[in-house]
Amino acid sequence: MRSENSIDIRAAASPNRRVSNTYFASYYKDMKIYSKITILILTIFITVIVGYRVLHNNSTSENSGGTIVGGVVPHHLLVERKMEEFWQQAVGRVQPEIIILVGPDHENRGQSHVTTTLDAAALRTHFALDTTVLEQLIQSGAVSSDPGALSQEHSVYLHVPYIERLFPQAQLVPLMVRSDTSQKEILNLAETLRAKLVDKRVLIVASVDFSHYLSATEAEKMDTDSLAALQAFDYDRLATFESEHMDSDQAITLVSELVCPTHDCTWEQWWHGNSAEVPGQNNQVTTSYFLLWLAEKKEKN
Repeated sequence: MRSENSIDIRAAASPNRRVSNTYFASYYKDMKIYSKITILILTIFITVIVGYRVLHNNSTSENSGGTIVGGVVPHHLLVERKMEEFWQQAVGRVQPEIIILVGPDHENRGQSHVTTTLDAAALRTHFALDTTVLEQLIQSGAVSSDPGALSQEHSVYLHVPYIERLFPQAQLVPLMVRSDTSQKEILNLAETLRAKLVDKRVLIVASVDFSHYLSATEAEKMDTDSLAALQAFDYDRLATFESEHMDSDQAITLVSELVCPTHDCTWEQWWHGNSAEVPGQNNQVTTSYFLLWLAEKKEKN
């Protein structure tokens, strides 16, 4: 029998024990949360780094040693760094007087098949346009001027800041081409342009994204097909391509035909990528890209 003055050791200790247990339970719970957060952060960091290395180091650079006269570059901001690298590489290989930048008229806003502008402000710049060449093209009927339409075409205006910064002495001829422009019209435009650019150092660049809306695996097959047709200067084959292959076969045909009508040139593949390689991007609905140079064949000694 316990007296009224006796002390229950377990009862006296239980408040402290409850405090201790509560503290350690809370501490353990917090540590589990912190660990999960740390693991999540590390996972995201590693994924981003790996994805970045895959996308930005997936280079298959080929350099024929010939003079660069044309090129192909994406206009998708997902690969903005590659867009900039393209122009940085260009400035190391060519110093043109005139840069012709041609991209697709994605929404077919232009009133004619090929559209330009005489107003640099439409391209969000004060960079010098070659108004002499542009006015001649407009007067010939080969192109029309529509600043409003061109100002909304990202395939063109996204590249202007790079050109303005890296080629301050050059003049720009911006063009956008509707998807319903025929091969004959493109070949005629190339001939008209060529006659107006005699004895000029020209670089013409097609702002083109390749396979659209397919899985990465399907896009790879389309890209192989596109590259083969492009390297063979097979304009008839290019003309059959839709968005599953590229968003403007016309722009690429204009590049080839303007500066290399005899096809005595080499297409160099510098880089090939796909949006699926970017962390967090869908690998079933993708866009693919190339960085390509068109170089005159180097004469053998």
